[in-house]
Formats: sequence, C-alpha cells, structure tokens
Amino acid sequence: MDFIDSEFYYQIIFIVTLQEVEEDNLDECHIKLKRYDLEQSDLLREIGEDVDIKDVNEETVLELFAKMDEVSDSIIGEEEDEATLSDEDTDLEDTDIF
Repeated sequence: MDFIDSEFYYQIIFIVTLQEVEEDNLDECHIKLKRYDLEQSDLLREIGEDVDIKDVNEETVLELFAKMDEVSDSIIGEEEDEATLSDEDTDLEDTDIF
C-alpha cells in the first residue's frame, strides 16, 4: 500500500512466505513500513516486524509508525554511501531491492 501526506511518501508492505500461503490458514506475516522524502524520493526510515495476521489492523500499523519514529535510525547516513538497515532480518522479511 502506498500513500502520501503533506511531507512524506509511505509504503506499507505485507510479506508472507510461500509455505504459509500453501497452508489453509495464514497465521503470521511481516509488515515493513518505509518513509520516503516526498520531493526527492530518498528512503528516510524503515522498520519491519513479524505480527500475527489476526492482529493486523489500523491500530497495529499506527503503532509501528510510532515505533519507527522512536527506534529507527535514519537510513541516510552522514555520507551518502553509508546506509544502515533499521530492522533485523527475519525469515519472513523480503531483502530484495527494487
């Protein structure tokens, strides 16, 4: 899901494993939130977290946005070539670059 406010462009990505898709019930997913500069499209912050699918709702997403502001360091380092990921790798996390 993509959306824009007056300052930023956001992406909310829901990731499930192929093994989970093959099962009758999906139990868990990985939610990744990304915030971009609206004018230059630079990735500013990101955070990801494994959650139970039954718990995914607007409140959960808003809590992750608040958590991103509290614990996520900026992706953009002091030097342009220096980038750090703010969330840890998980089995559900998609690490591909688009």
